[in-house]
Amino acid sequence: FTAGAPAAAPQATGALAMATAALQELGYSPAEINTALKGVDPKATTEEMERYAIRLAKERGLKIVEISLRATNTERGHVMRYDAGVEEFLSLVRHAECVITNSFHGLIFAVHYSRPFVVFSREQADSKIVEVLNLFGAGDKLFESAEDAHVTEINYGDVNRRLDCERQKS
Repeated sequence: FTAGAPAAAPQATGALAMATAALQELGYSPAEINTALKGVDPKATTEEMERYAIRLAKERGLKIVEISLRATNTERGHVMRYDAGVEEFLSLVRHAECVITNSFHGLIFAVHYSRPFVVFSREQADSKIVEVLNLFGAGDKLFESAEDAHVTEINYGDVNRRLDCERQKS
């Protein structure tokens, strides 16, 4: 932490600008917005992840609930929940047919609730995500393109045994 006046909120266009505006409307300070959006690349693999989510939803007759800083997909019929609190976030993950994420926390809670998941690459989180996926024996679940992505069953009995072993070590 540093003393002094907080820096101004990020100046941006497109999805980043909408995320900034949404956070401002929710009452976040410029310093909090800078912290929340630090390193955000709105182009990362978001488009590929979205293409995959749309394809999977069509194939399985599902609706997409997007927990995102973007408020741009309501016209596509997505339920946008950028304002989800902790309890709602956890409930959405717990009851999801499939969790499609590029977030470390999305992955962790999908595993915690034994939900099927697909993880898309995101430079800011890849090292943590790869480490956890390898720990779970699920290194094949990190994708960069919608064409390569697929939901596969994960043996949560094996994952829980691995977690128990790691807990014993710590």
